Amino acid sequence: MQRNLLYYPSIDIPHKEWLLSALLYADTVSTIVPYTSISDDRMPNDLRELYDQEIYKPVLIEKVLTDYQQEFGEFEQRFISATTSEEFKALSNKKLVDQPGFLFEQKLTMNIKYHLQQEHLIKGQGGLGIATDETVALLYMSFLAQYVAKVTENELVIPSTDLKKYEHIGFNLTKEKMPAFAILLDRVLPVPGPDATLEQVIQFKKDRKDELFQFRKYLSAIQEKIRKAETKEQLLEVLIDARESIEKGIHDLQKTMKDGGIKSVFTSFESLLKLESPKLFATLTAAGIVSTPVNPVVGVITGAIGIAGGMISSYMGSKREVDKADLSYLFKAQKAGIIHAG
Repeated sequence: MQRNLLYYPSIDIPHKEWLLSALLYADTVSTIVPYTSISDDRMPNDLRELYDQEIYKPVLIEKVLTDYQQEFGEFEQRFISATTSEEFKALSNKKLVDQPGFLFEQKLTMNIKYHLQQEHLIKGQGGLGIATDETVALLYMSFLAQYVAKVTENELVIPSTDLKKYEHIGFNLTKEKMPAFAILLDRVLPVPGPDATLEQVIQFKKDRKDELFQFRKYLSAIQEKIRKAETKEQLLEVLIDARESIEKGIHDLQKTMKDGGIKSVFTSFESLLKLESPKLFATLTAAGIVSTPVNPVVGVITGAIGIAGGMISSYMGSKREVDKADLSYLFKAQKAGIIHAG
């Protein structure tokens, strides 16, 4: 099954770092598009190029919103409930994102637009859509990404973004919550450096498909071992055992990128997953972040791999096919001082 990373909250992918990282660690990327065709003149040129390379898949949202009636109703109710919750009101008051938001008319449903009007959350209206608070727009686009992930068949769609505050807004504002855990790769994930070009990464992805898939297998194997752990000691044992394979995978991938002419750097990555075991959830919430150092460059310990647990909200949570799959990917922006991988 192919893995597709669905970027939100915007149509375009504004940060090159996210795009180049996502292209390495997924089969395809997507964004939610309010137009009826990829040939629309308003489509960004870089996405057209990726589409021609069969790497980008536009989600033409008008069709998706009308094809799945039951899931569509659940999506509407979850969003309406979230925007009337105490968590939402508290977050709006904090001004986590202090700038105006915008939602395209084609991405809205009639019920949600009416709800926003009733709650006085529409600040203005133009020919293409509505102006609202940025928190409202981010919450809606996150829920919309989760809706798309839930109804898409024959491939694994994972909502993804590049800012933690976006993920926080999208996964913490409904009353219905479920246990989850996050795998944290802190400053150890090899990604293309700032000098890498889109063309280089696309060619590298084609040439080194097997090596990239092998590294993804390392991460998947760790996830499955974590799920079977029940105590902090067992979690530490999983991480310590996994460190050797992760370091080998990092070193191999780093060398492969260097051989492909791509200068890489180490950045941070989080994968949010649904958690089934009550014992593991109790262990994680009591222990906090369980981590062990990782040595991405021989002789230099600069990063870590860790596990954290908590309660999140996710519209995807009841989709049987993704019960053991990633709910969200977060490629963090590269920080100053992160060492070069080669």
